[in-house]
Amino acid sequence: MDAGARGSGDRRLVSGGRGTVVVMMSAPPPEWRSYEEVTEELMRRIGAADRIATLRLERDVLMAGRATENQIDVLWEFQEESGRVVRLLFECRSYRRRINQQALHSWRSVVDDVSDPVIETIGVMVSSIGYQAGAQRVADTYGIVICELRTPNAIDLAGRWRSVRIELRTRMPQVTDLSVKATEQLGSDTHLNGPLGEFFLDLDDGTSDRLADHLLRGELAPLTEPPTASHPVIRTFASPVLLRRLEQPIARVCEITATVAETADAPVMIETPTAEIAWMLANTLTGAHTWFAADERIWETPS
Repeated sequence: MDAGARGSGDRRLVSGGRGTVVVMMSAPPPEWRSYEEVTEELMRRIGAADRIATLRLERDVLMAGRATENQIDVLWEFQEESGRVVRLLFECRSYRRRINQQALHSWRSVVDDVSDPVIETIGVMVSSIGYQAGAQRVADTYGIVICELRTPNAIDLAGRWRSVRIELRTRMPQVTDLSVKATEQLGSDTHLNGPLGEFFLDLDDGTSDRLADHLLRGELAPLTEPPTASHPVIRTFASPVLLRRLEQPIARVCEITATVAETADAPVMIETPTAEIAWMLANTLTGAHTWFAADERIWETPS
């Protein structure tokens, strides 16, 4: 089964093609029962974060198969936006040794036994320690998703951002001492009263420009340099242009003068809280990671 075609709902587990996905958790391994609970809880968090329409999420489920009745550690069934129903079956193995290929073959037979032709069924094995090479080949061949579940260690977190510090510096352009030379007065407002953002120029090439933009263009220093000092600006027009306030014509003008400057506020520091990462989900084929914080935040990184 091609995991890449399984849809978006289970993307954290099966994205990137058929084969191995890693979900990680600390050693020593937890008790078997609590390991099931961890798996169920992380699936609940993924479902909530991705707004997946969960139909069923349960532990310790008995499912009748074609040959026999099978115990499923965690069952997650959800419906995608297209209406397709997907069922994930989890086998939770909290062991101290890596899983071998025989264990994968045994789990594959269970998944095959309970598969429903109407509902797409995907088998997932969760291990606290990892898998032997043979087990990985079996998973890749038969489309079984294999996962390793643990809390991340120092090596996993090395070089990764756990918080972000942002320094905000705001600069505000200022336009003062505005005056115009008019060739024709079209309205009663000769003093340009009102917010500067309401004034426009209709240029002789058929385009319109905000008066403020026209005066500031090319006059402000780059953000890497100090704020722009106060200085005069003169704009002249070979042919008079129409000055208007919103849709109301004011005058035809041949020259506009103003004083332009910038003011700068004190910098503001914003720092996100350091994330206490509880779990890590890493796809061993694509290198993509999903991180689970203790406060239930979830985010992804490409590698």
